[in-house]
Amino acid sequence: MKTPVLIASIFTVLAVCAGTGDVIRTAAELQAAAFDHAEIGRAFDIEASLATPCHKGVESSFAVEDASGAALIRKDIVFSPSARAWQDKLFPAGTRARITGVIGLGRRSRRAYPYCSTLEKIGSATAPKPTPVSPDEFLSGKYDCRLVVVNAIVRDIVTDEINPDYKYVILDMKGEVVPMPVSAENPLLESLAIGSEIEAAGVCAPTQLGIRRQLGRHIIHNTVRIVSNAKDNPYDAPLIEDFTRLRPQDIATLGRHRAIGQVIAAWHGDNALLKCDDGRIVRIETDGGAAPKYGDRVEAVGFPESDLYRINLSRAVWRKVPSVAAADETPQSVEADALLTDETGRRCFDPYAQGHVIRLRGIVRNMPGEGNLDGRFNVESGNFIVPVDASATPDALNGLSVGCEVSVAGTCVMEIDNWRPNLPFPAINGFFVVVRRPSDIAVISRPSWWTPPRLAAVAGTLLLVLVGSLVWNALLKHLAERRGRELAKTAIAKAESDLKVDERTRLAVELHDSISQNLTGISLAIRAAERLVGTDTDGTRGNLKLASRSLDSCRQELKNCLWDLRNSALDEADMSEAIRQTLAPHIGDAELSVRFNVPRERFSDKTAHAILHIIRELATNAVRHGHATHVKVAGSIEGDELRFSVRDDGCGFDPNACPGMDEGHFGLQGVRERVNNLEGFVEVTSAPGKGAHIAVRLSVRRDTSDTRA
Repeated sequence: MKTPVLIASIFTVLAVCAGTGDVIRTAAELQAAAFDHAEIGRAFDIEASLATPCHKGVESSFAVEDASGAALIRKDIVFSPSARAWQDKLFPAGTRARITGVIGLGRRSRRAYPYCSTLEKIGSATAPKPTPVSPDEFLSGKYDCRLVVVNAIVRDIVTDEINPDYKYVILDMKGEVVPMPVSAENPLLESLAIGSEIEAAGVCAPTQLGIRRQLGRHIIHNTVRIVSNAKDNPYDAPLIEDFTRLRPQDIATLGRHRAIGQVIAAWHGDNALLKCDDGRIVRIETDGGAAPKYGDRVEAVGFPESDLYRINLSRAVWRKVPSVAAADETPQSVEADALLTDETGRRCFDPYAQGHVIRLRGIVRNMPGEGNLDGRFNVESGNFIVPVDASATPDALNGLSVGCEVSVAGTCVMEIDNWRPNLPFPAINGFFVVVRRPSDIAVISRPSWWTPPRLAAVAGTLLLVLVGSLVWNALLKHLAERRGRELAKTAIAKAESDLKVDERTRLAVELHDSISQNLTGISLAIRAAERLVGTDTDGTRGNLKLASRSLDSCRQELKNCLWDLRNSALDEADMSEAIRQTLAPHIGDAELSVRFNVPRERFSDKTAHAILHIIRELATNAVRHGHATHVKVAGSIEGDELRFSVRDDGCGFDPNACPGMDEGHFGLQGVRERVNNLEGFVEVTSAPGKGAHIAVRLSVRRDTSDTRA
């Protein structure tokens, strides 16, 4: 089951389980709940008459009516095999039925719609007849979801770009534009012509229906009767008049009109400019056919539109008419700056240049075929790039190349869109020059000898020389790299040996300073206990207790040494992170705060190891002996002096009476010895019940022989 189907089914079950108090019972209430996302999941159960037939594959929706009003219901979601059965049946218009379903979410439009899950015939009646309505009534909303019949003129027929199975017939209802979707396979389209008068019957679909939310009211479930076809003789149309008294939107509603004149420009195969006998310039856009050629005298018929400057004919057809010899207009030499700027240099257009023959001089900057397949090339004239259209005279491009200085003569055409309802003030987008004949383009000078092909040949030769040099250099480099690798291996082997010696020396010193001294103390304590056995029980017990504590300390030191061998904290570039890694295995659940604002590169590995060892010892003592729950480590550097401290919230102690090495406590004493070896100073601040604060100051002059790279 598809996701929308599953969601709709769940909504239906929830609505049924909730009882019938919130179930929609009338068509009017159903239509009011449609398109409202807040109503998704609400069930409906209505009895109504079908205003349109309902059958699988005919339409995705059907219209219903009851005493309260009308509604549109969708049926393209299949809830279960039992629901498919009714969709395979034909329910003609007029069928009295009980219809149940739920407000669900559209699969493509993501809108809320009523979806039918079951349809049960309960009676029959006469199929409703459509109501004749005026354009104002159609657009008022009074007849939403009801059958109506309207009279209109076919203004256009376009393919639906999001659903190729349909075409849209654009209707003109006394100036109001109404779209009507028609199946692309409907044979009506073969006999329907632009300009035909028709009578269209169907359902007035409200604005929100469908994916195109801003489409406006349109006609669905339609049937069409042609009242009168477009005139067999399309040229039986009035001539274009002076429509200055009309607004652009009024001009767009006029029927076919015609214009007679001489073609003064043609481009793209479907556009042309006519100069009428009264001097009026008219642009024609053909209805898919070829445009006339320059110099032809033609009669063109199309639908009038305006770009606010003149009248143009769209979807036009044309034919040649007898002509008399007419002299060509003499080109007027102008600069592009004069057409595109005013006297102060500000950017603006001269719309009166439309249809006049001008001559420009400039440099060709690109040719058709170089990303420009419409027969246009660009000429740099003054400070602007001017498009030149030679699509109707391709021979004019013979011998032309990028970089040529040319003189171009042709008809000036302003690029202006026609008025549209959503474009009430069409702007001039630019202008281009349409070449009339091959002689309109004259080459004044050609580019220098350094053409791209010649430049490519020279560059290729130089490239070969460069490749030869690179090969020779690569051979020398290979030889040098081989000798370098041999020397590097020797240097690396020596460096590894030195590192091993340094590490062994450090470990030996560490073992001597901690474990060796502790073992010596243990040996002395055991001997003292042996001498006192049998004579001094308390002395014997004290010495054994001291030996036990010393042994525990020795075990802890050995554990720390093994941890140091595996610990990667010294490789950390951030001392704060190195401290966290060092303390993590030793402080258990105690909370740790670290703010050690000292660059790692200020320390040698030896000094960094000592600092980490000191901090670890102080933090471990705080947790183990002081039962601290929060340990704070802070550090900063001033000049060549490092200051750091370890503070805890433990039980504290009396610094003057704290147990020392004689009682088997070596931690604080070991810290003092390490600090003394680094020519530093330790300050202990503590009191019973008030935690402890141990501050350390060290001299950290940069040792370049031992710091990391």
